[in-house]
Amino acid sequence: MSASPEEYLSWLRYARGYSEKTIQAYGRDIRDFLLYLKGEGLDYRKLSRDEMREYIASLLSRGLSHRSLSRHLSSLRGLYGYLMREGAVLANPLAGIRAPKARKVLPDVLGKKERERLLSFRAEKGDPLALRDEAIVLLLLSTGLRASELLSLDLSSLDFQRRLLRAMGKGRKERVVPFSKDASSSLSRYIAEGRPLLERKEERALFLNARGGRLGVRGLEDILRRMGERLGLPPGLHPHEFRHTFATYLLEGGMDLRTVQELMGHRSLDSTEIYTHLSRKTLRLEHRKAFPGKKG
Repeated sequence: MSASPEEYLSWLRYARGYSEKTIQAYGRDIRDFLLYLKGEGLDYRKLSRDEMREYIASLLSRGLSHRSLSRHLSSLRGLYGYLMREGAVLANPLAGIRAPKARKVLPDVLGKKERERLLSFRAEKGDPLALRDEAIVLLLLSTGLRASELLSLDLSSLDFQRRLLRAMGKGRKERVVPFSKDASSSLSRYIAEGRPLLERKEERALFLNARGGRLGVRGLEDILRRMGERLGLPPGLHPHEFRHTFATYLLEGGMDLRTVQELMGHRSLDSTEIYTHLSRKTLRLEHRKAFPGKKG
């Protein structure tokens, strides 16, 4: 008896030791494929590359996510690899076919007015938490730090004379990032007037919570949420919006991609290039505002 899709699933179970959950997922994808072929009057053993492309198009027309489509193709690649080895098919209809690239999702960016409101925020003297929050916002806007990088900063991470900080990025990779005059002034006020009122014990962390310990992610998110509400910004203000805004403003200001990559701490230039699409989108919107054209 020649090899078949059913025998392939048995081979995965007994010869390869795949989990039952994985085999069930492969089985669903293969049954979906065979059902489609039956409806089209096609034979999986004699399928052409163009006919396989039509099946993939049918999956896309159903609104399948990129992740689900990639899993479907992985299941079928495994099936046809097995059928080829067993001599059950003479050609692999998936040869040379790649899954369509996932659509890049543009990150949220703060608008010009929103950014100006955040830049204009100033804490009242004697309020240690407000002094801290002001320093955090101005530092995020001028550095594009990840939340984890901001929260891992120690007092020793700052060089006020040169306005530079040492950030520990992904993979424990350290990079040096400049910060603005406004951020420097706000940080100095916080360290001199606010942080001593929060500190309960000797603590290296730059940003402290109300109990005197290092500020955490949840605390940072709460700070930004309250800040957004106070300044009348759209709900859901998140640390990553500051990072995306930082990169977009640099590119719109004419900074080259490699320098932005270095400042952002991206390993790959591909991670930085998404902001070029966002920058062009922003520029188009601003151009339309300036030159709206005729209505009607």
